[in-house]
Amino acid sequence: MSFIPKNRPVLGKDLDVMCQQYGMNTTDALFVFGLSMTRWMHIVRRDAELPVLDNSLAVLVRFMDTYPDIRILPTFPKVEDLASTMKADADILPRTFSLMMGAEETASYRWLSGRSRQSPSVLRLMWHVHHALTVPMAPEDGSEAPEGPPGLRERKKIIKKLHDLALLEAKARGAKDLIKDGRWPDLPPRDTTTPRVTKRSKAKEAAEAAGQK
Repeated sequence: MSFIPKNRPVLGKDLDVMCQQYGMNTTDALFVFGLSMTRWMHIVRRDAELPVLDNSLAVLVRFMDTYPDIRILPTFPKVEDLASTMKADADILPRTFSLMMGAEETASYRWLSGRSRQSPSVLRLMWHVHHALTVPMAPEDGSEAPEGPPGLRERKKIIKKLHDLALLEAKARGAKDLIKDGRWPDLPPRDTTTPRVTKRSKAKEAAEAAGQK
């Protein structure tokens, strides 16, 4: 059932309501609506009671409101399902599972107990891993993908690859032994005293230089 009235244009606040209807967070909304964070804040916060200026965006919101079953976002796997699959296929324990997902070893216990939710990055990593474990993919030699889903041997290979990639990234960040340590290493603090060189700063510097001539 549509929630946007037919006797008024789509307003900025309707995008926020759409997020609630679809169960989207802001990160998801930026992708779905094709907006930058700045534009999102202008439309949904500053101009919440005003008509959306972008005609195409307004029509998109009405179309999504009319056909709520059409989903552009992936359906993320449940952590208990993926953790169980990796345990059955490659004997990956919960603590190792969370480390492979880029979190500390205790995170999986909080996820599985429902005490905390996965971050957007973890959810997306889980989706890619679940996709690789369930959907036929073309081999690295360029031949055609098999008809059926990956077998146990291939699933073990994929899980080991994820394990190795996590170890590789952790080592590159200074970890001695990710699995033994049980946590990802902290990166050194960023230097906030030195001004960042950006396109805007370069343009400003060039403009100031030109004005001094």
